[in-house]
Amino acid sequence: MTRDRSTPRWGIVTILAGLGLVSYLTRMNLSVAAKFMMPELELTEIQMGQVFSAFMVGYTLCQIPAGLFADWFGPRKVLVTVVLGWAAITVLTGIIPGTLVMVGTPALIALIVLRLILGALQSPTYPAGAREMKAWFAPDERAVGFGIIIAGTMLGSAVTPPIVASLMVAIGWRATFY
Repeated sequence: MTRDRSTPRWGIVTILAGLGLVSYLTRMNLSVAAKFMMPELELTEIQMGQVFSAFMVGYTLCQIPAGLFADWFGPRKVLVTVVLGWAAITVLTGIIPGTLVMVGTPALIALIVLRLILGALQSPTYPAGAREMKAWFAPDERAVGFGIIIAGTMLGSAVTPPIVASLMVAIGWRATFY
């Protein structure tokens, strides 16, 4: 494995860290926006808990298949495909409940389905990232690369609440999904 600094491998790690950041932004925005969503969509805290859990169910159930897809089709193809899916599902989360479907139970069902799909689409992020790390980095450099990726994820976790809260106050909860 070459240690040539001119290879695109550090750029790849930066992109993967960015994906980690965005994945947390798109998964955590709902938890911040929930306080404003619940009264408008006529949902209870228990129902919102079901919506939050739907993401984790989709994410958990698809981890192993996601790894297989990254192995079969290559991590870049898988990541490009799922990131486009994240974008679509995130925007639909701001559009569908309470506008294209009625409030109450229909909005709950729509949110559960959207979050289940978002979880499934985000499940390849780390398996595909691991596959890319294996392809581009020598074994004695992979921990640094993974550290950068995880730092991106934690940064996403740190910046999401203030960003989403500011957007919600300024222009409404739906905007946090656009």
